[in-house]
Amino acid sequence: MTSTSIAPYVLSDETLDLLFREARTANSFTDEPVSVEQVRDIFELTKFGPTAMNNQP
Repeated sequence: MTSTSIAPYVLSDETLDLLFREARTANSFTDEPVSVEQVRDIFELTKFGPTAMNNQP
């Protein structure tokens, strides 16, 4: 039997700050239009995010 070692991925302090201290949830919106391309890009970013009960697309 062989095993492979996976090196841990280390995030910079700036990235951790952005994720855990500076991240915000939008609670208001503007009337600025959103293109179909922007919606597709957002979907591509979010479709692999964590979900309740590990439901996956």
